[in-house]
Amino acid sequence: KGLAEADIARLIAGRTGVTPAPGVVARIRDETLGNPLAVSHLAERLPVDALAGASPLPITLPLQEVARRTFAGLVRALPEATRAALTVVAAAGSAAARLAPTALRVAAPDLADLDPAEEAGLIVGGSGSVEFGHPLYRATALEVAGPSAVRRAHAALAEAARDGDPQRHAWHLGLSVLGTDETAAAVVEAAASAAERRVGAAATVSMRALAVALSPPGPRCDRRELDSVRALVAAGHHAEARDRLQQLLDSDAIAPDVR
Repeated sequence: KGLAEADIARLIAGRTGVTPAPGVVARIRDETLGNPLAVSHLAERLPVDALAGASPLPITLPLQEVARRTFAGLVRALPEATRAALTVVAAAGSAAARLAPTALRVAAPDLADLDPAEEAGLIVGGSGSVEFGHPLYRATALEVAGPSAVRRAHAALAEAARDGDPQRHAWHLGLSVLGTDETAAAVVEAAASAAERRVGAAATVSMRALAVALSPPGPRCDRRELDSVRALVAAGHHAEARDRLQQLLDSDAIAPDVR
């Protein structure tokens, strides 16, 4: 069953001396299902200010090490085609049931390639859904696949979401890129702006950060950095917002309008 949120908060506080923010506890619970080993691992690896809610949690929680130690052998024992299909499902996250079938057709593996993973208990299918039996199985699948295979999975998911879900299309497109790419940065920026109009700037922290990471140096990157800071402020991450602003101001090449 795993630890409840109150128990997770106590475990993190006992390990770090920091009272974790409720939103942090909720996300850790979602991604670990309260597995004590995984919670302890995150308490040791996550920055104190992120645990306290003063700065955002990383896009991907650092579960790779505990996943590698615990379940990597189980995933590596699967056929190659199954591991490739499993990577697509893992990269899809909470949208796996909706996007994975189409993305699997784009990426070449077939839904039937997932059968050995289901037989091993790694995923659970049926009634139109496909999900991992435990969040650490997902982290393990991504860890075993490696960065290039994960990028290919995100590219397939971006294509699957192209017509029906612009925000997920942009997100997966951004995560499919190695290095900087102005075209992808512009797509992610546009999706973040659309999301901001719907639900407010605070909900776009991760999208804005991805747009910045994809941007080649220059005035567009500076303006995206400023938009990212606005999102951080709206989400209450003031310390990180100040640090990022200072980094902008310390740059000799900052665009005059941004300064």
